[in-house]
Amino acid sequence: ATTANHNTHVGHNAGASVTVGQGNTCIGADAGDAITDSNGKWNTAVGFGALGSATAHFQNTAVGQGALSSNTAHGNSAVGSKCLEDNTSGSSNNGFGYFCLNSCTTGDDNVAMGNAAARYLTTGGGNSCFGGQAGQDLTTGDTNTLIGRRTGQNITTADNNTAVGVDAMEDATTVHTNTCVGSNAGANLTSGSNNLLLGHDAGVTGSPGG
Repeated sequence: ATTANHNTHVGHNAGASVTVGQGNTCIGADAGDAITDSNGKWNTAVGFGALGSATAHFQNTAVGQGALSSNTAHGNSAVGSKCLEDNTSGSSNNGFGYFCLNSCTTGDDNVAMGNAAARYLTTGGGNSCFGGQAGQDLTTGDTNTLIGRRTGQNITTADNNTAVGVDAMEDATTVHTNTCVGSNAGANLTSGSNNLLLGHDAGVTGSPGG
């Protein structure tokens, strides 16, 4: 560091390029090693290669090997190995869990918590996925709320869906504007829209409510 202020760097090449940035904390080999610009400030990178591509970006938090390693945006939080690993220009994303939001590149305002939650999301925005593998295959879908293990696991480009319960809407793919509440509710729904399904197995083929 030359004119940089209030930075803490621990580990081989941690914060190696910081010269004028401030308030950065980089712990682990190659953590935050690309931060160069004066706007590269108030970042926290903990783990091998965490926040490894950020140059002039601020207020990011990356904890875990490879977390936010491709990031060139602001205001993201990634906790977990490979979490938000591919994020480039997406902002205000929050991921907690191994491989969580791993493929998100330009999507904004997504929140995911759980192992592989929203793992393949790329450009979708405003999604909330809570639970292991919740919204795992979601790619470009927007404003979906998926809560529960494997909830909406196979949804790809669907929008405006709400699913709550283990395996709810698990096999849905391109559905839109559905509300499914209850374990396994709407699990067989594929391309339907504007449905309201409440209760265990609601809308499932062969069930009392199917």
